[in-house]
Amino acid sequence: MNKSFDILPRLIMHYFRLLPILLILILPCCVKIKVISPKRPKYQREFEAGKRVNAEDISRTIIIYAQDLRKKYKHLILEDSQAFFSGKKLTRVQMEFSTQDVIELREAREILVEVVEGFIRRFNGQNSILAMSGGGLKPENIDIYIDFESYHGVFVDPFYIGFMSLRKGLVSFYAFDFKDCWRDCWHKRLEYYWQSRNIVKYEQEYLNMEDKQKEKASFLDKDRFRISNKEAVQGTIQASPYDVFEKTHVPKAVIPMGNQVPILRSEIFDTSQETRPRKEGTPENQVQR
Repeated sequence: MNKSFDILPRLIMHYFRLLPILLILILPCCVKIKVISPKRPKYQREFEAGKRVNAEDISRTIIIYAQDLRKKYKHLILEDSQAFFSGKKLTRVQMEFSTQDVIELREAREILVEVVEGFIRRFNGQNSILAMSGGGLKPENIDIYIDFESYHGVFVDPFYIGFMSLRKGLVSFYAFDFKDCWRDCWHKRLEYYWQSRNIVKYEQEYLNMEDKQKEKASFLDKDRFRISNKEAVQGTIQASPYDVFEKTHVPKAVIPMGNQVPILRSEIFDTSQETRPRKEGTPENQVQR
């Protein structure tokens, strides 16, 4: 009996030593960890915002500029547009277009940049929209989707641009085979909007420089005087043998009447004789009556 009473305290002490270890292993499984995330703002569309916002200026700007684009590109049609608000603040404008044009990547990039820059310029040019957006809209606040619906791209050549979009500052270009994914639909290109804008801007700078060089080179251009003879040099001295020069005379009335073309007259004279050629109509050449 004495031995049994001696063993019992030892067992109790042994279990008490194991209790902290058991608690360390069991308690984490019973604790629920709550992750607190920041509250996300609630975005509402124009019809959901109701009377709290006045979106008439936004709708008017979009529709008027869309009509201007339709006149310029003839096939670029606005299908749908939406404005998103967070409270009373304008956060995003989304527009969807459709077109029957058949274009390549470079032309598609130019159209997208022109559409985006035009909308930003018109949005930020109005005080009501400027105050509603909290300082003006940026390309990151505009979403544009353009769907190309030409039959030529669907049935003839699927490597033209079939769809392009701008969303959150990222531009995407897809070929027509993107719409038929049973074929190879990997013909696409992704780039940031600022890259697209810089490419278009640099190409335009080169074209402007080229136009200025053409203006300098064509100071006496043939189209200016409407002279059909391409080989005629107006008012210049042509290359000729030593001491012999051929001078092309341009008539005083260089701009003809109607479809008439001015007649060029050339004279050849020798400078070694140290005499100047006589003009027409001198007394020696006139017939005395």
